[in-house]
Amino acid sequence: MEIAPRTVSITRALQPGSPFREKMEGAGWVVHGQSLIRFRCCAPPALPEADWLFFYSPRGADCLSRLHPSPAGYRMAAVGPGTAAAMQRHGWLPDFTGTGRPGETAEAFAKEASGHSVAFVQAKHSRQSVQKALGGRVAAQSVVAYDNEAAPPAEQWPSAAIVFTSPMSARAYLSVFPLLPGQRAFAIGQPTKDALASLGVAAPQAERPDEEAMAQMVLAALL
Repeated sequence: MEIAPRTVSITRALQPGSPFREKMEGAGWVVHGQSLIRFRCCAPPALPEADWLFFYSPRGADCLSRLHPSPAGYRMAAVGPGTAAAMQRHGWLPDFTGTGRPGETAEAFAKEASGHSVAFVQAKHSRQSVQKALGGRVAAQSVVAYDNEAAPPAEQWPSAAIVFTSPMSARAYLSVFPLLPGQRAFAIGQPTKDALASLGVAAPQAERPDEEAMAQMVLAALL
């Protein structure tokens, strides 16, 4: 299979107005976006007692809102700006918003929440990165809002670049298809970069875990 020049695939379904799509297509690239993870909401009927609700992802906010549109009595936290925006769509104003980088976010959140109880809204197979980084500084408990499982593509992607947006998506693709000769891999952040390295693939990571930074990374490397 030959690589198609000036094409890029990203392992997420891109929303209308996607900054990644707009920036790449504006530079003359063809963009293919496809999620390699299958999701199913499974939020619990009752929420635990806690001082904080901490959301790891926009999907966690979306799934929790189906059963709990107005959770009361909690302070709200988001792992990063994208998750904060999803929370705001449901009328939830975060009291804390991290950078999207687990280590930095944990240290900043510890200044707000040390000694308090925190319910972390997450996927069934969450890496619990912020929880683990916080250690015993908070009383942590998990609220599983959705299940996630790998959904590899049916066919290999011939794009010049593939942007992996999570460790699970990296494993989903590379467990079925190797990279083609000359094909470049890119990572949204350090955990995904580490997952790719464990699979024998070297990849740079974006400066920030957002779509604009991912597009800038690809264009800087390949133009």
